[in-house]
Amino acid sequence: MSTPEPAPVCYRHPDRPTWIRCTRCDRPICPECMNSAPVGFQCPECVSAGQSAVREPRTVFGGRLTSSSTVTITLIGICVAIFVVQFLVGVNAVASDWGMWPAAVAVNDEWYRLLTSVFLHG
Repeated sequence: MSTPEPAPVCYRHPDRPTWIRCTRCDRPICPECMNSAPVGFQCPECVSAGQSAVREPRTVFGGRLTSSSTVTITLIGICVAIFVVQFLVGVNAVASDWGMWPAAVAVNDEWYRLLTSVFLHG
């Protein structure tokens, strides 16, 4: 009968026997060195190597993500300003001047109404 093979030791802690291996580099790792991965465990060096290769997030069309929301804040500001004007002047006056009246757009060549009608709240 042969002698059983001794347990491998952790590559970072030679005094700790272990049967767990890193799924990327196949080195033996102890419970203190184990990092959970989607499949199995990884050693600290493989985890740090994997984190450096993380890609920068992008939008659906490939643009960079920004932390500022200038366009959104501007549109909200325009909506609030026109709401205040409607409240002060009267809804009917503002709606008739800036609203989406198809006849005014076509006959009078007032194409700005296609944009300004979006911001009305009356």
